[in-house]
Amino acid sequence: MTKLSPAAQAQGYELVSQEALPTQFDTDDATDQNVTVRLRHKTVPVEETKTVTETIQYVYEDASQAAESKVQTLEFKRTNTKDLVANKIVHKGSWAPSTGTFPEVVSPTVDGYTPR
Repeated sequence: MTKLSPAAQAQGYELVSQEALPTQFDTDDATDQNVTVRLRHKTVPVEETKTVTETIQYVYEDASQAAESKVQTLEFKRTNTKDLVANKIVHKGSWAPSTGTFPEVVSPTVDGYTPR
């Protein structure tokens, strides 16, 4: 056997190593003939995305709106590792923005107020 069966492959296993098969099998029930075959769970990268929204609200002390809110979104991505045998994520990657950072927001002028 130098390759894994289609059934084992379909379950997500891959062959790591194996000992050579005996060239002749005996008929002695008192003596086991063992062959070690090492398999591992196959893994694949899986990309995950998330959209983050930044909302800047301009309000007076009485909570009334002083100016239109500024809303921006930014997409974040990460690459996780999925175990195909267990059918679950076994390692979660780090989130990183797809396009840098949120752009700078210039606050509007509000009559009677000085920005700090």
